[in-house]
Amino acid sequence: MKRLIAHSLIALAAATAGTVYAQYDADQALRDWQEAEVPAPPAWNTKNLVDVAQRPYSTLQTAVDVDSVTVGPDTVVRFVLYTKSKESGLQSAYYYGIRCQTWQVRTYARNDGQGWSDVGSPWVSLYDTHSRTVNDLAKKGACDNLTPPSSTAEARKAIQRGTPTWMGQQ
Repeated sequence: MKRLIAHSLIALAAATAGTVYAQYDADQALRDWQEAEVPAPPAWNTKNLVDVAQRPYSTLQTAVDVDSVTVGPDTVVRFVLYTKSKESGLQSAYYYGIRCQTWQVRTYARNDGQGWSDVGSPWVSLYDTHSRTVNDLAKKGACDNLTPPSSTAEARKAIQRGTPTWMGQQ
């Protein structure tokens, strides 16, 4: 009996050591991450939009151009989000990137219908109140919890579905 307990404790210690080592590697990978060269924003395209729900009090309609959604070699999910004022009808577009692993967003460019303008914002938390729409999009398909989609095709399907794969829909 004592021998069985001793072997169990040794096995538990070995398993725990492996877990700690794996966690260290994941943390190191996050620290070593570098963003790939950001592709230029795609052309203005409103032919394949998927609505992104807004708060009832919002004066904007928002939608993602599904054809613009990509997953880069750096695992950043990039896409164009279109906005339209319910009051004036004015439209604009924003070129975003989401880092699912760190729950961050970055705005690369803005288009008011006259062409893209570089915004060059830093990475900011998706919990920031200014990023609610992008936060909702991340929760509803762009990210699979803190995991980026494995491919551009998977990201596009998830956004069209409105539910990440971990919610059980395929």
